[in-house]
Amino acid sequence: MGRLLPAHAARGFATSFDGLTYIASYGDLIIALGADATAGAGHYITNGGAEGRSAAFDGLEYTASYRDLIAAFGINEQAAIHQRIPARLTRAR
Repeated sequence: MGRLLPAHAARGFATSFDGLTYIASYGDLIIALGADATAGAGHYITNGGAEGRSAAFDGLEYTASYRDLIAAFGINEQAAIHQRIPARLTRAR
């Protein structure tokens, strides 16, 4: 799910960006930002884009890598994203 960032929209940027998918794509961002979608989108705008980062996390591929996640989430990509961030914070996956 994308979010429109009001501060950036006020500056003339009308964009929707999935900050959680972006955070889930990078272990360092999971640690630094947790599950804060707005912070993820803000990081991308201020730093990530210039660093060549993208929202590349594939929730379905991640789910398919673990039998327990397949059983729990099926093809629910958003559930996988919401599982990935806390799991990485606890180093469970």
